[in-house]
Amino acid sequence: MQLSIGNNSYLFQDNGEIKIKTFNNFIDVNKFETKYGLMITEDNGEWVSYLYNVTENGAEEVAYGNFQHVFEYNNKVYAISSLSHLTSHHSGLHEIRKFDDKFVKITIFRTEKSRISANN
Repeated sequence: MQLSIGNNSYLFQDNGEIKIKTFNNFIDVNKFETKYGLMITEDNGEWVSYLYNVTENGAEEVAYGNFQHVFEYNNKVYAISSLSHLTSHHSGLHEIRKFDDKFVKITIFRTEKSRISANN
């Protein structure tokens, strides 16, 4: 079990002991609970970042891109990417899967010259 606290920290249990993990390198973090555990994204504006899966061992890179939202639907994990910079705009919908303990991003569709917005 993991419990997010603050902007860059979470609690987890390790052999019956409660521990805290803090990620100091994340600037603006969005957190999403999924069947794979806690997924986080950094908002780096027009600079691309990563989608991470957080475990008690640290943060594992899942996929490269600017991810605005992560959600589950029909027991599948999806991520919405969106990037706007000057006159360039593109967005996408991606399925996140795990094969042989490795994450894979499968792009379902990608738009050019338009943006997708995901708000709760």
